[in-house]
Amino acid sequence: MQRVRLPLAAILGGTLLGASMLLAQPAPDHLACSKVNDGMPKTKYALTISSERGTQNCVAKVPAKRACVQAASLNAIPTPPGGGPSGSAAGAFLCYAVKCPGAPLAADMQDQFGRRTVTMRGVKLFCAPARQFGAGFAPPMTTTTTLPGGQTGCTFSNGKCTGQCAPGAQCGSAVSDGSCECRSESCGNAGAPECKGFCTDPGEACTFDVTGCSCVRVP
Repeated sequence: MQRVRLPLAAILGGTLLGASMLLAQPAPDHLACSKVNDGMPKTKYALTISSERGTQNCVAKVPAKRACVQAASLNAIPTPPGGGPSGSAAGAFLCYAVKCPGAPLAADMQDQFGRRTVTMRGVKLFCAPARQFGAGFAPPMTTTTTLPGGQTGCTFSNGKCTGQCAPGAQCGSAVSDGSCECRSESCGNAGAPECKGFCTDPGEACTFDVTGCSCVRVP
């Protein structure tokens, strides 16, 4: 049987194409918003807001009511009709309660879920761009497991996952779900792209990169 040799350029081209496909991830051009507990003291600000409604004299209340961080939209089921725009990274925002005068405003709008007429009532929230320090891996809830002998299980404390696990398991964090759990599989052997294995360093979390699952430092 005759052996076929591919040109080096073709081999390199295929390798680079495969790498670029792995790197092609949806842009974090969406926002995921949550209620927040904001430590700022209560203050009111007179604020002039200029938008498609025109210029409005409003009153903004601090502390913030919501926090929004950039997010990517993945695997919607059923598939939306789409047609909405896509953009660059959205960034982070802190949103404040405001009181503004003005009548409802109707607008023809389109996003990934389709095109329709949206009626916007009076402005209730005003969101300001914010700088987010650190990756924000701290989970909103902690999981505590009581083991035989009164040992405490895996919890999030002081910026890392700590605690005692049953023999054969180790307390660790995975970026994919942001939880602290007792895990029996190391990060290097975990299945990609979920990467739910443990890292030997409690200050690291298991995440996916081009070559597979690896541990990264949690800020």
